[in-house]
Amino acid sequence: MRAQQQRQQCEQIRGLINSKRSCSIWLFVESCTQLVLGARSAYFVSLCARLSARLGGPNYKKSGYVLNIDERAVIAANNNADLYEAVFLSHGLRYERLPFGFVARDQPPPYYAHLTALSHKAQNDICRQFKDVVQRFSGRAVMKDNFCQMDAQSERLEVLFDASWIWFGKDKQRPSCTWKRVKSNSDLQLWEDAWKQSGCPTDVKMFNEIFLNKGDIFIFGQKNRGVFEKGCIGNRSRNCIGLSNVFSISRSSRIYDQATAAVASIDPSLPIVGYEATENLEAACRNGFEIVGNLRVLVA
Repeated sequence: MRAQQQRQQCEQIRGLINSKRSCSIWLFVESCTQLVLGARSAYFVSLCARLSARLGGPNYKKSGYVLNIDERAVIAANNNADLYEAVFLSHGLRYERLPFGFVARDQPPPYYAHLTALSHKAQNDICRQFKDVVQRFSGRAVMKDNFCQMDAQSERLEVLFDASWIWFGKDKQRPSCTWKRVKSNSDLQLWEDAWKQSGCPTDVKMFNEIFLNKGDIFIFGQKNRGVFEKGCIGNRSRNCIGLSNVFSISRSSRIYDQATAAVASIDPSLPIVGYEATENLEAACRNGFEIVGNLRVLVA
């Protein structure tokens, strides 16, 4: 009964997030608090946090609620910036890695932001830097607000989408890996074709030989009759392994189980991190990932 009630309330919250209705929302969220504490649903808590972020204040401040930043989210954000560096370097693009953020000096490739926040303790620096970025790119820029620090409403920023940072602890049991690492340029092209077909269309060649041959980048996939059906990218940082670009042509229900096994083979002693949203987030949680924070992508 509780599970059914929880699913119903999750759908209500999801609807409120999408519609951005603000009337008496916090009364509704408060009415769910007991259920959250009892059921301990990571996905449910994430929806509440994302709703709070949509409604305005920096660091989720609203009606006395403050959600602290989990340091694991900071680790995940910095791992994501390591992936950004690999992509930018492979394309010969200029960037700057500051203590509080990754800043593009050249136009980023598709699906990459002009600025991505790396610290939850430098909101003023991030705001100032983003204003410079917007001016540099003629008034149109994208920011990955990794800790939902920005007051999107007062800064007149559009929320492109919400997502959650996810964490798979190093002590968790990991399935055996059946995917193979992509090692040739011909296979890389086939892998990228499948990735684009699965929902990431662009005319730009995203992943090239330079990216493939980086020592901390690992591209995995499952190939059938000369075509990649599933795949992901792993990137190794000092303290974690990043999991990104997870795709399945057939929308496999076991995609996260298999992708986790693939990147876990890079270094079993490290936790796995990443970020996901909507159905992919639910799939990750079903396969042992824990939600450790929330982020938004904002557009000026």
